[in-house]
Amino acid sequence: MDIRQLTYFISVVENKSFSKAAKKLHLSQPSLSNAITKLEHNIGFPLLERSTRSVRLSDSGELFYQRAIEILKKFQQFEIESAEIQQVGNKQLSIGIIESTKHWISQVIRDYNKHQSITHYQLDEILSKENVINALLNYKNHLVLTNQEITHQELNVQKLYSEKLCLIANVNHALFKIPNISLSDIQPYPFIICSDGFETRNNIFKAFEAENLSLDVQFSVERFETICELISNDLGISILPERYCESINDSRLHFEYLDSSYFNRTVYLVTSKNRFVAPHVNLFIKHIFDFHNLEVPIE
Repeated sequence: MDIRQLTYFISVVENKSFSKAAKKLHLSQPSLSNAITKLEHNIGFPLLERSTRSVRLSDSGELFYQRAIEILKKFQQFEIESAEIQQVGNKQLSIGIIESTKHWISQVIRDYNKHQSITHYQLDEILSKENVINALLNYKNHLVLTNQEITHQELNVQKLYSEKLCLIANVNHALFKIPNISLSDIQPYPFIICSDGFETRNNIFKAFEAENLSLDVQFSVERFETICELISNDLGISILPERYCESINDSRLHFEYLDSSYFNRTVYLVTSKNRFVAPHVNLFIKHIFDFHNLEVPIE
């Protein structure tokens, strides 16, 4: 048995047809059929129930198929790791980020470039918990920066920092004349909120629901940058992460801290436990921890 045979078998199952699988694999149908027959002979039991109209898994084939999927995925991951080991001199770094980290991560990259030469950086914005997990387990990213609380047996999750969520509005907004702004003060004004997938969005709704208040949401927007542009033109107000607010260089905008337990969040660095980590990736992670004045955790 070899990986090629498993690949052929999985393709037949997924396409539910020898002819369709053969076409995708660029094989003749007899060659593919012979390969599957040989695989069945090697393992000692039938994998497929064949008829003139269809192909379906046998009971034993169903179990074998699930294991074959796992093995093929592990093999594909090993191929990626092997390529990274081989190309240590051709250094690439793929990082998943949330928008609020883009200002400080650029400073980390600038400092890191003084010590290492990276041929290519890939920065991907990743929002949902599911996408963070998939990006790491499928080897799309070496590391991900996220504010999602993640518990997964195959991932390392390390706390970087905590921050508050802040009210942000046009500098001349009437709210800033009120001492100790409350959520009920915010409620009457047009609100601009981040789109589905942002944990910040969930925190905002939870805070208002806890006080039996609703929001007058007039805009749902994917990027904080666009939210700020709308606010600067006095089209509404919003609540955004502290570090993002601090990075804004726009005299038309002003932000204030709000008193709510829902308006605290933590940003984490998440990596895969099982993936080979090249020295240049480990060094980059060290630079992130140094930037935040943290000790690098010992695994």
